[in-house]
Amino acid sequence: MALITTSFRSEIASKTSGFWTAFTPTELGHRFSTHDKGEQIKITEMRGNIFQRINKDEEWFQISGEINSIMFKGRVPDPEKPGKTKLIRKLVPAGEVMDVRGGEFVFKANGDFIWAFPEEIAPKPKNLDVFINQDPV
Repeated sequence: MALITTSFRSEIASKTSGFWTAFTPTELGHRFSTHDKGEQIKITEMRGNIFQRINKDEEWFQISGEINSIMFKGRVPDPEKPGKTKLIRKLVPAGEVMDVRGGEFVFKANGDFIWAFPEEIAPKPKNLDVFINQDPV
């Protein structure tokens, strides 16, 4: 039973959780990029979907479920040392706005995201770690 169940799951799911979790939602981490490298189009707003970005190159095991949070890693001004920055890591829940490369990034539990900028810019892609309550296989 275990071998059959494991063969129907993605490699990430098989390596990070037991076969007995295949029949219930499981929280797993994934990394996605906001857009492809080399895109130099100036924008004030980018819209996309996290699941589409993750599944872009995946043929066999499409990821679906509900987005719980994104692990934001970035530099922010250090209030204790004016003119300096400090690295922070923070779990950001769906609906909360985060400052990403000078723009406001917000996402929904269904994976839709908006990255808005105050003026036209050609942003570099940002890799973000996302935690998904994945649907059972």
